[in-house]
Amino acid sequence: MGEILLYESIKAGDAGPFIEGLNAIEKGQPVVLRINSNGGEVFAAMAMYNALAKLDNVTIYIDGLAASMATVIAMSSKRVIMSSNALMMIHKPWGTPQGNANDLLEYVEILDKAEAQMVKAYVSKTGLPEKQIKEMLAKETWLDSDEALKLGFIDEISEPHQIAASIDLSIFNEVPEKITAVFEANKQRVTEIKNLVAFTNLPSDFTASLINDPSINVEAARTKILNELGKDTTPCGGAPIIEVTGMEQNQNFINDARDALLIRGGVAIKDISTGARDMAKYSIVNIAEQYLKLNGTNTLGLSNDQIISQAYNIRASHSTSDFPSLLENVASKSMRIAYMEEPASHIAWTGEAEVKDFKQNSLVQISEAPDLELVLENGEYKHGTLGDQAEKFSILTYGKMFKISRQALINDDLNAFTRLPQAFGQSARRKEADLVYQVLTSNPALSDGKALFHTDHNNIVAVTGSLTIDVLGQARAKMRKQKGPAGLQTLNVVPKFLIVPAALETVAEQLLASLVDPSKNNDTPNIEFIRSLTLVVDSRLDEDSETKCYLAASPGQIDTITKVYLMGEGRPFIETQQGWEVDGTSLKCRMDFAAVPVDFRGLVQVDLS
Repeated sequence: MGEILLYESIKAGDAGPFIEGLNAIEKGQPVVLRINSNGGEVFAAMAMYNALAKLDNVTIYIDGLAASMATVIAMSSKRVIMSSNALMMIHKPWGTPQGNANDLLEYVEILDKAEAQMVKAYVSKTGLPEKQIKEMLAKETWLDSDEALKLGFIDEISEPHQIAASIDLSIFNEVPEKITAVFEANKQRVTEIKNLVAFTNLPSDFTASLINDPSINVEAARTKILNELGKDTTPCGGAPIIEVTGMEQNQNFINDARDALLIRGGVAIKDISTGARDMAKYSIVNIAEQYLKLNGTNTLGLSNDQIISQAYNIRASHSTSDFPSLLENVASKSMRIAYMEEPASHIAWTGEAEVKDFKQNSLVQISEAPDLELVLENGEYKHGTLGDQAEKFSILTYGKMFKISRQALINDDLNAFTRLPQAFGQSARRKEADLVYQVLTSNPALSDGKALFHTDHNNIVAVTGSLTIDVLGQARAKMRKQKGPAGLQTLNVVPKFLIVPAALETVAEQLLASLVDPSKNNDTPNIEFIRSLTLVVDSRLDEDSETKCYLAASPGQIDTITKVYLMGEGRPFIETQQGWEVDGTSLKCRMDFAAVPVDFRGLVQVDLS
């Protein structure tokens, strides 16, 4: 996996090095871009956007602020994750022209063209009407994570982070007071960290790593500085002894030990601490020995077997930091990283929800409001009613168990803690996809008693032939004409995804990428609707039919199939139990999940058989 930071303003010359960095990442590897930027030069940002848009496996994280052209870059990815305390701002492009009247008129034309390209990027990602996007740009719109998710600018919200780099907000017209306060607090953090480093000889890149890491507060920076200053001091004989006192520092040791085992197991992690890097050369027994010493146990003369056994049996006062918990965390993090990185074609086009329990639940679609009626002078307003349509379901539990033996610990077998959990994480993500595509192919009945795809739902196009512009045009027309649950108003649903089996992948790619209509022997242009579709390919569909494909709306506009999880549980979740009759640890991988068909109006089946 390759990770790129966009943690500063975008300058005219930045596009070249940025694209070189993308090209340096091994082809096919996942790309992660982390953004905390106030934007910058329009055409450099558009070049970055175009380079990212060509890649299939890009995840973009908005860690602090994505403003102006930085938001356009974020629109290039099918998966944009925004920290819950991060912010987004969009506005019209602006600049400072010079020259005579003709020069100024030409500059206005350039700005208008730049805005048109920005609008196209926003519309492609969100599915919002062009008019709405232009209105948001005109008034310089600030969005928090909830607002950005609702409007479709992002796909997920993550845990909060401290805003990382200092950003000049003076270039914007009206910055909300709460935003200014966040950045002022970060300026104070940066100043205090610089003061701590000022009287040391530590290199500038180390200082930069402290400042640019949003998770490092002043106290954490102080600990890291002390560790860095003393890292070359090695005691005589044996493995290095890490002197740690106090609950917080003991927790730091546990976190470093977890990351060290992950590094050794080949699991890619970010923000590696100095302690974790040093401990990466330890065996599991070495780490267990250090853990015992931290808790006041003399390990002199103990065998490897005795060290492992005593580490398992110790319960420190802060029980979340005991040795079995450390190993559980290694397995859990390995599993979740693999779960998140497993290719998953269903994520982009499905919605997401949580429920509190395993009882029968409902996902409700509220009907459209009735038309407003003319009210004459002194006339009375009439009451309107809203209906709803509810799809009932219950989430189910899926899981497997695996065992880590005492021998595996003594033999320093890291596969038990990393490779096995990774395999289970990948399996959990695949199970999700299996269940989602099973909904498409099994065509279940909805609450109205009719199948998801049904002639009465007006969401089937059946033709004999190949995938063409005309066929997709028929499917789009059906989706556009769908009416709400009350049957009162046309919803004008916009298709965003073309979902095809592997057998149709090449034809679909040619159709979506072509500048001209592939079905004609002339230069008839391919229409924007076709070229703006996002292609989703999954071979699970081939097992049902190689001639059926689907149009789907954005989950931000209308719910089609929703992924439902148990509230408060990990996705997936690992539980451990220490053996008594048999030495070792049993780990249980569990996922509570349901794939629920919610609304047929955002899906159209195209049958080419």
